[in-house]
Amino acid sequence: MNSDIIVGRLKQWKGSFRLWWAEIADSEDEYFAGNSDWLSGILQEEY
Repeated sequence: MNSDIIVGRLKQWKGSFRLWWAEIADSEDEYFAGNSDWLSGILQEEY
């Protein structure tokens, strides 16, 4: 397992947490930031 996979999974976890927090706080800014983190984590893990 190389470092890109680990960092990608960490970004996915961080994005998922931000999405969860956005639902609790009812914040659109956190929702978009969470989606961005989650997506960049998927892309980093794959490539």
